[in-house]
Amino acid sequence: MAANFDGNTALASDGAFDLDGDGKNDVQGSPCVIEAVIPGVTEADARILSDRLDGASLSIASGAAANTADLKGRVKYAPSGGTANVYIYLTHH
Repeated sequence: MAANFDGNTALASDGAFDLDGDGKNDVQGSPCVIEAVIPGVTEADARILSDRLDGASLSIASGAAANTADLKGRVKYAPSGGTANVYIYLTHH
């Protein structure tokens, strides 16, 4: 993981998370972020996981274009070619 705990916005593969969907990094300034990483997840399964953990308001809409990044909530991913590495926020300190 590329550490970006102090970045203002969350990227698909960094340690920043926009937990409340306001477009800002909610773990900024934290010295430690714990996340689970699931590599090679199909885009459809990533969307299902995000919807179940984050709910519809923090997930990509089911009709969204393919390869649309989901950077809001506890589950984030940026699909490319039908698969993505999924990053799931667990906690920060």
